[in-house]
Amino acid sequence: MVRIIIALLFCFPAVTFAQTYQQLSERAIECIEKDSLPQAEELLLQALKLEPKNAKNALLFSNLGLVQRRLGEYDKALESYSFALNFAPLAVPILLDRAAIYMEMGKTDRAYTDYCQVFDEDKQNKEALLMRAYIYVLRRDYPAARIDYNRLLELDPQSYSGRLGLATLEQKEEKFRESLDILNKMIVEVLRKTLRSTLPAPMWNGK
Repeated sequence: MVRIIIALLFCFPAVTFAQTYQQLSERAIECIEKDSLPQAEELLLQALKLEPKNAKNALLFSNLGLVQRRLGEYDKALESYSFALNFAPLAVPILLDRAAIYMEMGKTDRAYTDYCQVFDEDKQNKEALLMRAYIYVLRRDYPAARIDYNRLLELDPQSYSGRLGLATLEQKEEKFRESLDILNKMIVEVLRKTLRSTLPAPMWNGK
C-alpha cells in the first residue's frame, strides 16, 4: 500500500547551501503532487547529493522510494527505503512501505521480517498484523495466522480484511461452517448498510 507523502518542513540558517537543499526538497514534493515523477526523482537525488549525511535524509529517501515505486522501479525503491532506514532504523511507516514492495515482488520472507519489526515497535499496528497473518497462511502456519487475525479483530472487530482473512483461514482448515458464518454476517452487514442508505428514515426506523 502507497503512503501519504511526507511533508518536508525544515528550518535552516539563511545560507545558500541550506536553502538550496530545502528548495530542492520542496520542489520535489510539488512535482510528486503534480505526478511529475521523473522530475521529482531527479530533484530528490540532487538534494541528497548536496547533503548526504543530513539526518533529515530519511524523509528524502522515503519519498524517493515512493516515487520509484510509482515508476515501477522496485529495486531502486527498495534501496531507497533501506537507505532511509539507515537514518531511522525503527521508522514504522518506512518499514511498512519496504515490506509492501517486498510483497509485490514475492519476497515474502523479507516482508515478514519487516512486519515483525513493525509489530515489535507497535503492538497495535493493524497493517502489520494483517499482512503477517496472510504470510502465515501462505506458509500454511495456520495456528500463527489465527493468532494474528484474532489480535487484529480485537483491535478492529469490523475489519473487512481481517474477517475475510479469518474466513479464508477457516476454509483452509476445512471448518466450512465457521467460514460460512463469518461470510454470512459480513453479507448481512452490507445489506443493512445498503438499506440504511436507500430507504427513508421512517421506514428504516433507526435499525
